[in-house]
Amino acid sequence: MASYLGGFFTGLLIPVLAALYWHFLGYPLFMAGMRRRVRPPVPMEASPKISIILPVYNEEGNLAPRVENLLAQDYPSDLLEIIIVESGSTDGTASRAHELAARVPNLKVVVQESRLGKASAVASGKTVADGSIIVVSDANAVFDRATLSKLVQPFGDPTIGGVGGRFVPRNADDPKAAGSNLYWSLEEIIRSGEAALDSCCTFHGEVYAWRRELVEPDSGAIIDDLDSAIQIRRKGYRIGYAPGALAYESVPMTVRDMAIQWKKNALGAIQCAFRNWRFLLGTPNFYTYLIFPSHKGLQVIQPFLLLLAALAFFGAIVSGKGLTDVTLIIFLFLILSAGTAALLSAEISRGQTRRSGSLLHPTSWIRTFFAFQYAVLLAWKDYILGKRDVRWEKVESTRV
Repeated sequence: MASYLGGFFTGLLIPVLAALYWHFLGYPLFMAGMRRRVRPPVPMEASPKISIILPVYNEEGNLAPRVENLLAQDYPSDLLEIIIVESGSTDGTASRAHELAARVPNLKVVVQESRLGKASAVASGKTVADGSIIVVSDANAVFDRATLSKLVQPFGDPTIGGVGGRFVPRNADDPKAAGSNLYWSLEEIIRSGEAALDSCCTFHGEVYAWRRELVEPDSGAIIDDLDSAIQIRRKGYRIGYAPGALAYESVPMTVRDMAIQWKKNALGAIQCAFRNWRFLLGTPNFYTYLIFPSHKGLQVIQPFLLLLAALAFFGAIVSGKGLTDVTLIIFLFLILSAGTAALLSAEISRGQTRRSGSLLHPTSWIRTFFAFQYAVLLAWKDYILGKRDVRWEKVESTRV
């Protein structure tokens, strides 16, 4: 019996460690290789009209600077309109929005009487939009001056239905942001590779665009960015990536704020997976069979894989029959992981104009890692209990 249990737990440990390795290290390294496959750019015949939708809730202080930031873009002003969707704010956001509309010719204001979530706000904004390209962003994000120009460039390719920009943490140099900074550095590698292979798995909610006829924002969607990406891919279009289209926003600084933000993202990913399971299982392509499972699928089962790995490890040790095999497996896993991590570190450094000092704080990585596992578990609890609030809870450490 002990021999059987030892073999069982040892056999369980191998695929679980393989899945963890693939998600955390193998897949990012694979995408680092894929992003070297440069697709030739397809020039645009003419610049399209863009409608930028800004869903806002209690953003009185951020609204005017955000509009000024968008007006300073190097994109032709006659091809740009800004749509502020004010959703039941309790401060002076509505008044500020109307003040801006009175002096900015290409700015519209849509008022929702109550707060119904970001997807609902985007849907309301789309009804009054004139642009052929819809851009979605946040009130507390900041664009680089060339962000819009770079974001629309990939639409020269008629197979591209949506394009995501690159999220850059504004507080990247803060040691408390080290874990999040590392995460977003890896995300940049992954999304570049996914776009080169087929399609990005999802968008950054702070900066993304889509052809207006391809997306019908679903007010029941917990996260609009992933839901929009899946809608586009279901219709046979690809999701491109514009790494030069930069959007700056602060990342969470406390464990509580990390858990709040990541729980929402994990809950939305779980919802999207269950809502679209027929498409994800029944439509064989790189997106459904490789990109989504590797990027989002494994992400929302991370804590369960970690628990299974711990169970298999201690089960093999306690049985007394798998000690040698388990020791060898763990040794090979650590060697492979260390080698891959070194390659990824070099890849991150290669893609940065300067190395952020915040990357050098492993204690912050550990804190961020366990905060994420906790957030995923909370997301599963909420999903099972039917708690699927589409409204975002404001994270105070990002409101700078």
